[in-house]
Amino acid sequence: MVNGVDPLGYGTHLILDGFRADDVLLTDAGGVESVLADLGELMNETGSVSRVTILASPDGREGVSGALVAAESQLCIHTFAPLHKLSLEAFSSRSLPADAVKRVFVERFRVGRVECRIHGRGRLLPRAQEPLELALRGERDYVRLRLRDLLGA
Repeated sequence: MVNGVDPLGYGTHLILDGFRADDVLLTDAGGVESVLADLGELMNETGSVSRVTILASPDGREGVSGALVAAESQLCIHTFAPLHKLSLEAFSSRSLPADAVKRVFVERFRVGRVECRIHGRGRLLPRAQEPLELALRGERDYVRLRLRDLLGA
């Protein structure tokens, strides 16, 4: 699925951006990890998870980023507590239960408003730990800028 030549995967790529979320929940690394695990199960990736990575700011107040990389899918969550915003990207080479993923996203982070996009392809995350952490940090920076621009915050 991931190789040096084609970093794109073809399947269902769901992007959810959440606004007016509970800032306390957005700083909870254990909560983000739990959501990743629950969504992994929802996407039928229970036995094939190859990597879960959680990154948090040193004091934990800025938010958390987490990724789950499995055999046929991947999930990535970035939370930004001071902005009360977060983003989730879910990709699967198979069918993706978008409504169920959205429901978990809204309920677990107490999201006030959601913007949703679905694409037929997505950029795949690396499987090795160090490149995955690097990709997660880069994605976090990009998502923070994108979310700030969406509402002019």
